[in-house]
Parts: sequence; structure tokens; C-alpha cells
Amino acid sequence: MELETPFAAIGNCNLKYYCNIQIDALRDTGAPVMMVWGTVSRKSQIPQKVTTGRFEIEREGQVASLEYSMTENVLGLIHTEVPTALRGLGLASSLAETALQFARQNNLKVDVICPSVLEYIAKHPEYSDLVLR
Repeated sequence: MELETPFAAIGNCNLKYYCNIQIDALRDTGAPVMMVWGTVSRKSQIPQKVTTGRFEIEREGQVASLEYSMTENVLGLIHTEVPTALRGLGLASSLAETALQFARQNNLKVDVICPSVLEYIAKHPEYSDLVLR
């Protein structure tokens, strides 16, 4: 089976099928491949919809962001990016807080991959109950 655009397929496909069947083909092409930990399975299961996106803050024409992926009830916090000119303004903390509040309001657990978010949770233990264990 061919994929016209790997990234277009990720957002609205059954990730289990995509990862199990298509991931090897994509590795051979040299195309970047996104994996969401904990969702890949060889068993036939109910399809899961995976959503990817970013929490963003715009300042002075530049954007700081926290990338995420979401499957069922798990919000994966992947990577925080703050432009050099905006560092030291607390934007990474604001992004982490926004994402964690979003998770709490929507009864989601969080899978934290981003070191910046891990650091924020260490300083704000009131969010530790959200962390997927």
C-alpha cells in the first residue's frame, strides 16, 4: 500500500495499522517518522485517532510552542521550542502550565517527553497526578 504523504496520513489514520504496516516502508525512504510511544501494537484493536498539534504563544512576531500528540485519554507533551530572543521570559513555563491545565480540564493523563515540562512538574507537584505512570 502506498502513502501519498506520510504526515497527512498520521493525523487521521489508525496509528496502530500505520505503525505496524507502514513504518518500515517509511524508514527505507529516509522520510522523518513520528512514533507515539505506548500505542503501537501487533494485535488487531479498535482504531485510535491520533491528533498532533502545538500550544503556542506569540510575542514580538515570534512564536514559542509546545508540541503534543493526543490519543484517547493521553496527552503526549513532546517538545518545547522558544526562540532565542524570547528566552528568559517564562514562556516555556506558561506553555507547560497551559498544557497541564488543558489535560486536567479534559480528564487526560500526560506522557511527558519534553525535559522542560518535566522540570516544570518537578517545581509544581500539584500536576504530578496527571503524569502517566
